[in-house]
Amino acid sequence: MNQRLGLEHNRKNVGRLLRCYRQFANLKSEYVAKELQISLANYSKLENGKIELTDTRLFLVCKIYEITPPEFYLHFRY
Repeated sequence: MNQRLGLEHNRKNVGRLLRCYRQFANLKSEYVAKELQISLANYSKLENGKIELTDTRLFLVCKIYEITPPEFYLHFRY
């Protein structure tokens, strides 16, 4: 159970990072969802930590914001 709580906590932190990057870049959720080739509802779930960010989507996110995966996690709070 503790492991599951830890994963949920990490998903929420990743979601917060996604939202921060998007807001800093002044992009709309609809645009990012389209670039990730997912529905707006699923993108919302990513930002709210309901679903996990896959490696494939991480690379697409990094392409959008012109950063590397290590740079994406630079401000991650474990």
